[in-house]
Amino acid sequence: MFLSVLETQVAAAEEAVRVAVAAIDPDGTPAAEAVRLFARLDRIVRSASAGRTLLARRVDDSGVWKRAGHACAAEHVAAVTGSSLGSARQEMETSQALVDLPATRRQMLDGTLSPQQGAVVAGAAKVNPAAEQTLLDAAGTASLHELRDEALKAKAAADPDPAARHARLHRQRRLTRFTDGEGARHLNLVGPVDEVSVIEAELDRRLTQVIRDLPPGKHLEGRDALAFDAAVAMAARSERADQATGTGTPTRPQHLALLRLDIEALWRGHVEGDELCEVAGLGPIPVEVARRLLGDAVLKLIITNG
Repeated sequence: MFLSVLETQVAAAEEAVRVAVAAIDPDGTPAAEAVRLFARLDRIVRSASAGRTLLARRVDDSGVWKRAGHACAAEHVAAVTGSSLGSARQEMETSQALVDLPATRRQMLDGTLSPQQGAVVAGAAKVNPAAEQTLLDAAGTASLHELRDEALKAKAAADPDPAARHARLHRQRRLTRFTDGEGARHLNLVGPVDEVSVIEAELDRRLTQVIRDLPPGKHLEGRDALAFDAAVAMAARSERADQATGTGTPTRPQHLALLRLDIEALWRGHVEGDELCEVAGLGPIPVEVARRLLGDAVLKLIITNG
């Protein structure tokens, strides 16, 4: 089989790395040397991951995933890399974004950015290209969590109109599902605050009931585990309600949430300065969305004035 110069170089690098790491004896390596080796190997991983990410969009173009019987290129990538479908999809999205982000691409290739940092920066810079360099500078000192916060702010800044931002988040809404290698099922739901709050409010209500129904003396598991039980109970209750009524019509109020809203913003139609319009504990929403909620929701309402 013919190999290009690039493919020959990559194959040689692969073999060299394999030989080097096979010689590693963790217990026989001095601690100081282990630290240096760890850092070098991390840079190798970063650079190699960046190269793989760059090629991901071409895997899509190749159509090989169809011949392999996969539903999409991301599914093929997940199978090859042994990663989750969600991670593979993110890598495909990053690969597409890097076409127009040379600075991010360069820092990923030289190992300055980790794959996770690169994905965060690329995802935000795709929406707000002007924020690319600011995010790259922040990546040098910020934790991944802090970088994600900065990326979210950069995305929000791309839509100075709250209604436009809400519309964008609604367009990007999704619920992804996959089964991992161990057989556990995963759900990941992303969407605008006001819409997700409908689900969270009912989930919290069911969680309270699950805790109350625990037998006396039963070991109290972690909140996340009980929230899972509450979600199952919520779905089962919805199914029973449909069976009882013979329809899919909700039998309970559509919303139950705590809304914080400055009265001036409600009158004006938008927030200014430090005014608030948010679903408490979840995040801000446009005033027009709050007005819609007021029209069809049962709300605990806090209207602030100063």
